[in-house]
Amino acid sequence: MKRRQFLKICTTLATLSGLEAIRAREGFAVQETLAQAYPRARLVRSDGTALKSATLKPHTTYLFFYPYSTTPCFLLDLGETLKPQQVASPETGETYRWPGGAGPRRSIVAYSAICSHAFVHPDPETAMISYLREPSPLAERAETITCCVHGSVFDPKKGAAVLKPPAPFPLAAIQLEWDAKSDQLAAVGVRGKPVFHEFFKSFPKNEETHASEQTNVVELQHYTKLIITC
Repeated sequence: MKRRQFLKICTTLATLSGLEAIRAREGFAVQETLAQAYPRARLVRSDGTALKSATLKPHTTYLFFYPYSTTPCFLLDLGETLKPQQVASPETGETYRWPGGAGPRRSIVAYSAICSHAFVHPDPETAMISYLREPSPLAERAETITCCVHGSVFDPKKGAAVLKPPAPFPLAAIQLEWDAKSDQLAAVGVRGKPVFHEFFKSFPKNEETHASEQTNVVELQHYTKLIITC
């Protein structure tokens, strides 16, 4: 790991620790083991220009890769202020604090696009897990992230909490950093229980290398040939 990346991680961890100390004093039961910093990655468009929050289309699913170059993530502007809250794992009962939305209205969220049950994820051929704005027979409600392989449903407005099993825990949340002056976004860490190592074991063709200092953001419909809904 480069010295510059190491220093960035240390700085981010120190910031997260300071925030968690404040939140603990406010009475929140924080699981610090479920907050992990990774090297910072700026979100950019395919031409290399910075992605600005104002250019995101509400309720449109965007895809980028973080914290590894082969681990996909969803980026969404849900169009409303999303406040911090506690998120629980149905399997273990562990809770952690989800920091809420980012951006000028705190409406932008990012989550690992790897289902916590069987590690289903979007690939260039198909996306069996995706954000659904409209109600579906499976989700039975609007604005969910739904995995059509085994029927897990997650709530993106509440830290990707599990609405329907068999997913044992929420999708890992990607910590976003928003610069109010430039309106730019960056990924700086992960909250919750990620399944990255299980993903690499199940799909060994994917390389376990950290994302670079910038990561491309594309609409999901431009990344994959077929988005499956259920």
